[in-house]
Amino acid sequence: MGVAYVRGAVKSIREQSPLRLDVSFFDWDGAPETPTTIHYRVDLLGAKPAVNIRAWTQFSPVGQSVSITLDVDDNEFYSAQGNSEVHIVTVAANQGQADEMNEQFLYEVEQVPHDLDIAAGN
Repeated sequence: MGVAYVRGAVKSIREQSPLRLDVSFFDWDGAPETPTTIHYRVDLLGAKPAVNIRAWTQFSPVGQSVSITLDVDDNEFYSAQGNSEVHIVTVAANQGQADEMNEQFLYEVEQVPHDLDIAAGN
């Protein structure tokens, strides 16, 4: 396994919104390659203590290119301060093998104001 490219349609989403990531795998010469396994996890970047949003999750079926959909639970808002936070997705191909390869994708989650009274027009 050589490299992987992780692409998201956007780099910023509203909290509790789904996000699709497209992942492609290549050997060191740039030819498409199919890993034997694919795993991914989601973490809150910079949180102290660390916040693991989604533990390592096996993705199936494997292929040269796959689409991973992060659901609303993956995109909850955790920070007590601020209006946005950064989530990081780590994708591992051939996890635990000699040719394991890891790639990451960072995106911003924007908090939806919960104190607005929509019915009152505020």
